[in-house]
Amino acid sequence: MKSVAVLVGNAEYIQENDLPCCREDVSAFQSLLETNGRFDEIIPKVNLDADEMRTVVREALSLNEDYEEVFFFFSGHGSHIANDLYLCGTHFDGTRPNETGLSHSDLIDIFRAASPKILITVFDACFSGTPLVKGVPVVPDISKNGLQNVIQFSSSLDSQTSLVFHA
Repeated sequence: MKSVAVLVGNAEYIQENDLPCCREDVSAFQSLLETNGRFDEIIPKVNLDADEMRTVVREALSLNEDYEEVFFFFSGHGSHIANDLYLCGTHFDGTRPNETGLSHSDLIDIFRAASPKILITVFDACFSGTPLVKGVPVVPDISKNGLQNVIQFSSSLDSQTSLVFHA
């Protein structure tokens, strides 16, 4: 079985403030994952628009492959719109979030199609605490429809911004 990690850091934006630290976040995670030798493939990407983010995740996950573990890391701007987290692409426009961002729901659907035994997501973005199972205060004992074991880390609640320090 295969293990793959996709690391995305969006540091430069057209309409949002640039976040130069996000490039460094991808580099740091890549070094950490290479050191532990756990993943067959590590795919680091920086400064992707929404379509490029969707493409890199889809191309990393062949539907003909069995996945032991899938790790996804995103560092960049996040936006909470209509009860969903949007990972902001480099051309993000809050009036067109489905075109210019990657929603948490759509991302989970891509992962669900690959059916990894373990899915780990790390979101270092404002408003990143969107619950995996929405509308329920406690995660219920239900089938995750293709996802067996899910671990999600978020840098803030769905109502909070993340902090950035500039040197």
